[in-house]
Amino acid sequence: GSVGASWRADANDSYALSYALSGSAPNFGRNRALSDPASLQFDCQGNQSVGYGGAPGDQPGASSSSSLNASVTHRFARSALSLALYRQVQSGVVLPTQVNGSILLADGTLSPSYIAQVQGVYATQAGCGIGAPPLAVSQLYFSTPIGGVTRIYSGADLTGFVQLGNLVAEPFYDITSTTLRSNDPRIENPFAIAISGAQAPNVPLHRAGLTLDYRAPHSAIEWLADAQYTSANNPNNLPAYTTYDVAANVLFARGTLTVAASNITNAYAGIFASSQYAVPYTTLGGIEVPTIARPLAPRAYSVTYSFAVGRHAVASMPSPVRGGPRRGGPFARFTVLPSTPPSDPYALAASRFCTPDRARVARGLLDALRAQVARVEASRAASPATTVVLSAPEGVTFTYHPLANEFAVAIASTKIDDVRALFTCATIHRTDAATAVAQGLYVAPPASFFRPEITFSPRVGLYFIRRQPQPGKENFRVFTLAAQPPKDPFAVIAGPQCTAGMREVAIQSLDDLRAHFTTATPSARWQIVAHGLGVKRWFALTPNDLGDFGALMACAHVAAATAPQLSARGLGGTPPPQLNYAPSIGLYIERRAPPSRPGGAPPPRGA
Repeated sequence: GSVGASWRADANDSYALSYALSGSAPNFGRNRALSDPASLQFDCQGNQSVGYGGAPGDQPGASSSSSLNASVTHRFARSALSLALYRQVQSGVVLPTQVNGSILLADGTLSPSYIAQVQGVYATQAGCGIGAPPLAVSQLYFSTPIGGVTRIYSGADLTGFVQLGNLVAEPFYDITSTTLRSNDPRIENPFAIAISGAQAPNVPLHRAGLTLDYRAPHSAIEWLADAQYTSANNPNNLPAYTTYDVAANVLFARGTLTVAASNITNAYAGIFASSQYAVPYTTLGGIEVPTIARPLAPRAYSVTYSFAVGRHAVASMPSPVRGGPRRGGPFARFTVLPSTPPSDPYALAASRFCTPDRARVARGLLDALRAQVARVEASRAASPATTVVLSAPEGVTFTYHPLANEFAVAIASTKIDDVRALFTCATIHRTDAATAVAQGLYVAPPASFFRPEITFSPRVGLYFIRRQPQPGKENFRVFTLAAQPPKDPFAVIAGPQCTAGMREVAIQSLDDLRAHFTTATPSARWQIVAHGLGVKRWFALTPNDLGDFGALMACAHVAAATAPQLSARGLGGTPPPQLNYAPSIGLYIERRAPPSRPGGAPPPRGA
């Protein structure tokens, strides 16, 4: 559950405070297999060579999370300043952690014969070559799920803007502290890279930036510049760095010319991941472990001319800083596939839907993706045909897909917060399957509507495939809003989409909701927020796992109603992927009302 309050003291000052508490039951699944010795990836640096693989570990147990957020905003005559503070404590989580081979050998996860096989592969062309210095077991690290870990996120986000005549300046400064606490011997040992109580690897403590936007009165030229600072311990394994970009937009009667330059100082520039510039990890025992650095995109210049076509086309001046003209919803900002590789595909997008909480979640996911892409690039540089098994944050999967001349990483999550964060804060492009195939991009098999998948390509960045519904195929089923609720609002109802797997999830989820609403048992699968009083009382249901939403849409009695229909009954609702419950209705979703037609015009033929 969660509770929050906001207060607007006057026209210039506003405050907000929220607290959330949630938990989940054990969720046992298939354990990770030990990497085949031939699939290990080696960073060949002589006596300091390191091998990486994956090893089985702990299953997810019961976990809990508490979050505290506070923010204050003050507006001046021609400027504003906002400060957001946050702290989130996740207890009992399973954390994929690089564990040293000597520790896993001691606890029996690895055997002496396995180590001998790894050393044999290392001394061949598939490893670091014949004649390479001997590889000790302490030079091996395995990504291992470790349970019972407490992970703490805390920090501050300071943002603002100031208008000086025709110049707008938008600065920001972020402090992000990410620590873990555990006394597990796989973490508490001299070879540990992830150190209990210290900043997590590859999470920079400081980020800062400044964007300048200038346009003279009555001028057709808009000038833009920005600087972005990232401290050390970053996902690129680079020292602290600052990048600078500049651009100019020129508006013509029939289009817009954009001239841009990125990374104009060529800071830590390169094309391939290598040991150049790489900052090593330092273990708990003070041992330096070599890393592979992923360089920044080299200095690049671009000239583009865009224009609108069609009968009612109107030229506009897009702004790289402010995201261009504002449109109707959070997903309308998605752009088509770029013609050149993005300078920073992991950058957060400028979006009014990207709240500080969502930005923090998206930043963590994008940083994790950046680190895994660097692993892929390093492995492909050594052996293009290698198979790479990627690690990802809890609830998220990164899947490597080799292609003819490049690769792709498919990203999927069962957590609604992850999906919302990526779709509202990440720089994502949209395309259709035919276009993606024509451009040689990876096209994932059609996925469930309830588990959207995003794909990363080094050539275009992040993108998702928009798929048209298949004629005659039921996507999901909803019921018309009735005068009375169903006899049993938490009963399973069979249907074409209610497969055996869906049914099993639906039974567990509906039993969880039944227990909550009949005996006040805390829900382990849903975040439930109450609204209204008496006969007007209703509840917003947010699933911890998107699979629960899909299972109930396929296997439960879920009604659909528009906001006016709900308002007529004194109720409210939230749109998918959230459900709602009211004793007078049962389970329901809020859907958009169909757009009204001017002058009461009849619907188009065939509607």
